[in-house]
Amino acid sequence: MFRNKFEGFIPTHLGNVALLKNFRVHENAFSGPIPTELGKMGLLQTLFIQNNTLGGKIPDALGQLTSITSVQMHGNR
Repeated sequence: MFRNKFEGFIPTHLGNVALLKNFRVHENAFSGPIPTELGKMGLLQTLFIQNNTLGGKIPDALGQLTSITSVQMHGNR
């Protein structure tokens, strides 16, 4: 069951949303890589991208998320 039925790639320009604290797009049909640009979201506390069809390497840039408290990425490729 998909939460919102979103599909396609996660837009790279989301990295420009500097004040975003919660990014929860789990259980959709997103595909492609996890955008490196998400590492620019300096205030991000939760990143829930599990149960999509994302693939590839987890970007090193996500290590720059110093405010992060919860990450869920399981259920992808």
